[in-house]
Amino acid sequence: MNYENDYQFNIQNSKLIIRSGRVPWIGEAARLAILPALISFVMLWPALLGLGVLAPTDIVAADPLIGGRSPSASRPPVQNPLLGDVVDVFIPWKLYARSEIWQGRFPLWNPYNGLGSHFHASLQSQVLSPFNLLWMILPPLWGLGVITALKWMLCGLGMALLLRVLKLGMLPSVFGSVALQLSGPVLGWLQWPIAEGLAWVPWMLWAALKWLDTFQLRWLAALSAFVAAELLAGHIETSFHSLAFLAVFSLAGLISGSNYELRITNYELWGRRYLIRGLAGLVAAGLLGLGISAAQLLPFLDILTSSQQWVVRAGAQVQHISMPTPTALMWLTPNGFGWPDAYRGPSNWVEANPYVGAVTLLLAAWTLASTILSVVTSRKRLLTGKTMLSPRKPFFWIALLAVSVSMAYGIPPLSFLRELPGFNTSFNSRLISVAGPCVIVFAAMGLDRLLFARTLPRGWAIVLIMLGAIGLLLGVGGMQIWFISSLDVGRYIPAWIAWAGVLFCLGAVLIFARLLGWLRPTAFGVLVLGLLLLDMMRAGWNFNPTSPRETFYPINDLTRFLVERGPEERIAIVGKSAESNTLLALKVPDYRIYDPMVSSRYVAHARLLTPETFRTGFREQDAHYTAHMVLIRPSAVQMAVVGIRWLVADASEDPNSWQPLPDAPPAFKPAFEQNGFRVWENIYAMPYAYFAPKIYVSPDEAAVRERMRAFTMDSRDEVQVEAEAPEMSPGAFPGNVRPLGSSPPAPGEPGENVHIVRRLPREIEIKISAGLTRLVVINEAWEKGWRAAIDGSPTHIYKANYVVQGVVVPTGKHTITLIYDPPAFRWGIGISLTALVGWLGLVYFSVKGQRPKPLPGGRADAS
Repeated sequence: MNYENDYQFNIQNSKLIIRSGRVPWIGEAARLAILPALISFVMLWPALLGLGVLAPTDIVAADPLIGGRSPSASRPPVQNPLLGDVVDVFIPWKLYARSEIWQGRFPLWNPYNGLGSHFHASLQSQVLSPFNLLWMILPPLWGLGVITALKWMLCGLGMALLLRVLKLGMLPSVFGSVALQLSGPVLGWLQWPIAEGLAWVPWMLWAALKWLDTFQLRWLAALSAFVAAELLAGHIETSFHSLAFLAVFSLAGLISGSNYELRITNYELWGRRYLIRGLAGLVAAGLLGLGISAAQLLPFLDILTSSQQWVVRAGAQVQHISMPTPTALMWLTPNGFGWPDAYRGPSNWVEANPYVGAVTLLLAAWTLASTILSVVTSRKRLLTGKTMLSPRKPFFWIALLAVSVSMAYGIPPLSFLRELPGFNTSFNSRLISVAGPCVIVFAAMGLDRLLFARTLPRGWAIVLIMLGAIGLLLGVGGMQIWFISSLDVGRYIPAWIAWAGVLFCLGAVLIFARLLGWLRPTAFGVLVLGLLLLDMMRAGWNFNPTSPRETFYPINDLTRFLVERGPEERIAIVGKSAESNTLLALKVPDYRIYDPMVSSRYVAHARLLTPETFRTGFREQDAHYTAHMVLIRPSAVQMAVVGIRWLVADASEDPNSWQPLPDAPPAFKPAFEQNGFRVWENIYAMPYAYFAPKIYVSPDEAAVRERMRAFTMDSRDEVQVEAEAPEMSPGAFPGNVRPLGSSPPAPGEPGENVHIVRRLPREIEIKISAGLTRLVVINEAWEKGWRAAIDGSPTHIYKANYVVQGVVVPTGKHTITLIYDPPAFRWGIGISLTALVGWLGLVYFSVKGQRPKPLPGGRADAS
């Protein structure tokens, strides 16, 4: 057979379809989008109709401080307490980004959390995410539901298109679409950046396989756009896992010769061209997508090595963190440990839930059994490129499932793959989000086979029924044995029998009825799809609640008082009164922050400020509350040094009793009280910007930290400057700087003062009058993206008091300007714009190449 001619024929045939004006996949995609859109509407309709807000803001309203209740009062029940991060982190970040962009400022810096922190570079702020950009032009409360519904619908549609390009029928493709859209990882992480990353996975796989099937430029353009969207989704770990999935999938498709089922078995001319062209296109699309997302990635990479996340992952064996073994039972039913509103199961339920449906597991088991049976009975070789490598064959998905499950649950020997670069710094437990789609594709293949299966002889059917019954009994018995040794059998087994067990039995009955010929293919497919919808929609019905609009970050007299302090007067909230980022929605300058990419210096400073937080935490969820920076008895001295002026605590607490203050008046005086909360003012707090009264130059970071640890109220005004090597000039601290307290200005010099003229999130302007060369301390977090200028001339920013900024100013009147403008962002914008121009060129040439050629008679040439 002439493979070269056959290959050329197929390519020409694909061009013939395009040139004749028919693009079959668009109409098919429209039909496949109907059910995902309906599911999104049915599950989210109150938010989409404006009857509430798609956010668990009842958690916010139940919070004593924000909800206006006494801290000792019991909190009212909420619909899903597992979704705290949504209202504590992601929605406040969205609101802040929206506010900044609508005021004409790009949100590079956030002055309201910590001592100020990078915002855009944290990645999970999702500033440039396509969905977030769309939300910014919509009404905010209604838009939260719209973008979630759109993200959810696109996830299901992408899976349907992928299954179609894997050559499965319409019903199996729709089945897989529902299973992925309502699966545990997508449903649980629906309002996290993780779900957005997962939503783009099937689209990337679809575009990659379409490229390998047709070699048309439009699929390269699509693939590069999907790769960029994946990287802009905001969760680098999910993007890494997803792109690794894409690489394995694409390589398998390339090697197996997925192009029109042509297998590469030798080094003929056409084979080499196929490999080179296919691989070059995939690599080019990946690089183009990487370039488009550079405006987000480069700032992130710029801060990565100085972040707390880098410290954690470099110093711990995170790749060995596995899903707890009992959570594997959540493959069978997600609610065996309880519903979201009264959950008492594994603390990481959101990321431990891999549920894809009872009937999905049954169909996947059928695919496995029938595949092994067909290989054995036909005596085919097992290890061939066609059966093992092709994404259109079951063995590829079996292998990928084995790898992902082994890495997620720590099952040897495949768990050794966690030592590979990238995976050795990942929480590989989250690879169940890769295992889920593998099971779904496997199940769709099984459904496709059953729709065209021949009727089995009655004897075989009886044997299968008996085997199925035995398997069910063994499964239930095995779970009971498991629970007797590890968990509470009295809670999970009844829940499984009451719902998921019934669905397993109904699914088995449908499969046997189809094999016996009692159900026609269409009726069987519709019933199986209905069973899946019933199962998955019930499992996820109450998971993403719509809350009343009045619960959306309400404000009361207490929080209004805190808002009025402004970003220059920071506040410390003590105890579990509110989560660490929640008050960002109101623009309260809260010292606490939950951001994995926060500077490691900030975490080290927090250990000085509130050591009890890191020693004790809260017994029920120590790690959670430590990460969210719940402050326990913070030091008045450490607060004063960095200008934290206000403290909010239970009115029954007296912060003056938390630390001895010899020979000094009490540090805190009451300023405001409401609903059992009291606001205290730290009378010793240093101002936001001031001349250093005393200066001590320390040799390095460790020395500064240790000297600050020994601070007392008498030494709080001593500014620690971290020395820099002379070869880093002008970083070396100059010797002519005089502290304010020991060096009065020369006679005739004007009075010395520091005056803040302008304070924007990423721009600070200060006017000073100095009698001598002074050090001005600015209580804004030191980050390398800040630039300083005196009267327009660049100057150096020193690390003062371990975490804030210091600028040396000469004698006289001057204007200091500080701007947060990291070079990585400027470089990223330039690369992104260049890549975007290249992508538009690719789109242009792909469209131009599909236009029909005119014939001499004026008609379009369809050949």
